[in-house]
Amino acid sequence: MKLKIGKLEISVKITGGDSSDLPPEVAEALEILKKYGYKRPASEKQIKSARNAAKARQEAAKRKIAEAIGILVRADKKAPSLYAIAKLAEVSYNTVRKYRNFIDKVISQELNRL
Repeated sequence: MKLKIGKLEISVKITGGDSSDLPPEVAEALEILKKYGYKRPASEKQIKSARNAAKARQEAAKRKIAEAIGILVRADKKAPSLYAIAKLAEVSYNTVRKYRNFIDKVISQELNRL
């Protein structure tokens, strides 16, 4: 049995019967390949680029959060809420929650400066 998807060709040799005698897992896997195709794994270059892009986004979010904390602490002389940080930094509330440990450190540093 041969299955060709794009440039990828998969050959399955079935001995001792026909394709209807396949185990259900194998038959299901072949049907999924026929339906959705095969996606080539990412290359090392793509993986490296994705990591660099993610790191750049994380650093940008941390920088925005730190700047927002500095402004809020200087204005109110107390620890700001996560919601206020998210609004001023223009990042999502979930992003702010993700960096909670980082935020606690920055808040304590800013409050110590006062």
